[in-house]
Amino acid sequence: TVGTTVVNWTITDIYGNASTCSTTIIVTDDEQPVIDCPNDITQTADAGVCEALVTVPAMIATDNCAVATIVNDYNNTSDATDVYIVGTTVVNWTVTDVHGNISTCSTTIIVTDNEQPVIGCPNDITHTADAGVCEALVTVPAMIATDNCAVATIVNDYNNTSDATDVYIVGTTVVNWTITDIYGNTSTCSTTIIVTDNEQPVIDCPDDITQTADAGVCEALVTVPAMIATDNCAIATIVNDYNNTSDATDVYIVGTTIVNWTVTDIHGNISTCSTTIIVTDDEQPVIDCPDDITINTDLGSCNATVVSQPMVATDNCAVATIVNSYNNTSDASDSYPVGTTTVTWTVTDIHGNTITCDQLITVLEVELPTITCPADITVFSDLGNCNALINVPAPIANDNCGVASVINDYNNTSDATDVYPVGTTTVTWTVNDNNGNSAQCTMNITVIDNEQPTLDCPNDITQTADAGVCEALVTVPAMIATDNCDIATIVNDYNNTSDATDVYIVGTTVVNWTVTDIHGNISTCSTTIIVTDDEQPVIDCPNDVTQTADAGVCQAAIIVDPMVATDNCAVATIVNDYNNTNNASDVYPVGTTIVNWTVTEIHGNITTCSTTIIVTDDEQPVIDCPNDVTQTADAGVCEAAIIVEPMVATDNCAVATIVNDYNNTDNASD
Repeated sequence: TVGTTVVNWTITDIYGNASTCSTTIIVTDDEQPVIDCPNDITQTADAGVCEALVTVPAMIATDNCAVATIVNDYNNTSDATDVYIVGTTVVNWTVTDVHGNISTCSTTIIVTDNEQPVIGCPNDITHTADAGVCEALVTVPAMIATDNCAVATIVNDYNNTSDATDVYIVGTTVVNWTITDIYGNTSTCSTTIIVTDNEQPVIDCPDDITQTADAGVCEALVTVPAMIATDNCAIATIVNDYNNTSDATDVYIVGTTIVNWTVTDIHGNISTCSTTIIVTDDEQPVIDCPDDITINTDLGSCNATVVSQPMVATDNCAVATIVNSYNNTSDASDSYPVGTTTVTWTVTDIHGNTITCDQLITVLEVELPTITCPADITVFSDLGNCNALINVPAPIANDNCGVASVINDYNNTSDATDVYPVGTTTVTWTVNDNNGNSAQCTMNITVIDNEQPTLDCPNDITQTADAGVCEALVTVPAMIATDNCDIATIVNDYNNTSDATDVYIVGTTVVNWTVTDIHGNISTCSTTIIVTDDEQPVIDCPNDVTQTADAGVCQAAIIVDPMVATDNCAVATIVNDYNNTNNASDVYPVGTTIVNWTVTEIHGNITTCSTTIIVTDDEQPVIDCPNDVTQTADAGVCEAAIIVEPMVATDNCAVATIVNDYNNTDNASD
C-alpha cells in the first residue's frame, strides 16, 4: 500500500542463533481530499443561561485513498455540535487525508439573548438577643439572585449594602431588598427580623461556709458574703429563705443549714442557687482520770479483785458516754490478772468529740514453778544417717498461776524430739511461769553409729568418635557414693582421679572404680566405655562449567577441576560416571551433561555429588539481505506489486528457518 513498508528478515540456525536484516518498500500519494462545509447558524440562548447548545451538521469529506482526520478549531474534534456563548463564533474546519494532504473551510455560529433576571428573597428570621446585651447580631442569608447574563446590584434599606447581616435591637425590623441586572431590570422583596429577650440573670452564689461554734455555746454568728447578680437589662430583687432578706449574715445553730437564694430580673426571669452553712462543734469534754492501782494477787488465785474510782467528766454541751476498755462500762471495778493492765477511758460528747486517758492496774505474783526432767536415752543411728531421730518425752512442769513456757537448749522449743548427732548430747530444760519465775533440770541423749558406706557406679557408655578423629571425648557421669557418716576418697584406674571424663580411642575400655569412706570401708565397681567410628568422607565437588562450543564445531574441550576429598581415616577411591576415572576433563557435546562423582573411604562409607557441564552454541548464521526497492503505486490503486530478491543464508551447523515479517514466508515478493 501507499507509504513505507519495512520488510524484516530473520534467519535462525538449528540451535536458535538468529541473524536479521531489512528491505524498505516506498509507495507515494499526493492527491487532496474534497470537502462540503456546514452552513452558518443563528440561534437564541437556552433558558436560564447565557449560551446555547448548537447542533452543527457533520462535515462531508472524501479522498482517493482515505480521510485521516476532520477537526474544527472550536473543540478540536470532528463534531462542532457544542455549547456556544452569546455572540458570533467562527468555526474553522481542517480535513487531512491519510498521506497528509489538507483542505479547509469555515462555519459562522451566532447566539442571541432576550431573557429577564429572577430573585429569591431571604426568609423571615426570629433571633434571641445575644448574651449580656439587649440586641443581637443576626446573620441574614445572602439574597439569591440569578440572571441569564449577570446581576448588576443587590442592596437592602437597613444598611444600604448587599449583606443585611448586622446588629438588630430587640423588636421587629422590616428589611426591604432591591435587585438590578446589568440591563436595568429590577425586582424587590422584604425580610422581617424579630429579636427577642429571654435571658436569665447571671448570679454568683456565696460560697459554702463551714465554721466552728462560738466558745461555750452550740451556735455561731456566721458572716455570709453578699450575693453577686447581673442581668443584660437590670436586677429587680435578691432574697434568701433563711431570714427573707438580701443579707444572710445571722446566727446559725450547730449542724447544716441550706440557704436558698432567688434573683429576679425586671422582665421576670429568675435564677436560683444555694449556700450551705455548716456550724461544727469541736470542743472536747474535760475529764479527771481515776488514780493508778498496784495490788497483790488474791490468796490461792492468779488474779486480784480491784475497786476503782469513778471517772469525773464535764462538757460545754453535754457528755454522751463514759466507757473503759477493760469491761466496756463506766465502772472499772473488776477482777484483774497478774501483770499491768492499761485501762483506757473514753469520754464522748453529744457531737462526737472524744477525750481519753489511761489508768494502770498492776497485780503482783511471787510463787515459783516446779519441773521434773525425762530419763536419759541411748539409741543406734538411723539407717543411712550419721544421726538419729529421737522421740523425747516432755518434762513435767507446774505453777500456781500457770506455766508460760517450757523450753530446751537443743532446739529452743518445748519439744526436744529431734535429730541428734552420733555421740552424747546434754539437754537442759527451763520452765518459766507467766510472771517471769523459772526452774531447770538436765538429761543425756547418746547416739551410736555402726553402718557401712554404699555406692552407685556410672552406667556403661557407647559413643561415636568425634568428627575428624579416631577417638572421642567421653563425658562420664560422676560416681555417686554415700555413707551414713562421710566418704574419704573416690578414684578410677583410667586416669587415677575421681573424674573419668577423658579422651578414649575407638574400641572398648573398662574403667574400674574404688570408693573408701572415712572409716576405711571400700566398695568397687566398673564402667565400660565403647567408642565407634561411622564418619563419612568430606568432599569438595568440582565447580559447574559453562563454556561456548569450539569455533566451527558442535562440541568443546572442557577442563574440570580435580575432586578434593578427605576422611578421618583414609580415602579409598574417587571415580566419575562420564569417563569412569578420577579426572573428568574431556570433550563434551553442545548441551548439558551431569557428571556424578562417588568417593569411598577405607571403611566403605560413601559420599556423592554432581558437576554440571554446559556447552553452548552462540555462532550466528551468515546472511546476504535482498536490496531495498522504491516503486510508484500501480495506476488507479493505493498499492504496488513488488518483486524482491531471494535471501541467501549459511550457518556453521545448519540454517533452520528463513522468514520475513511482511508475509511470514522466505519470499518477500508480494
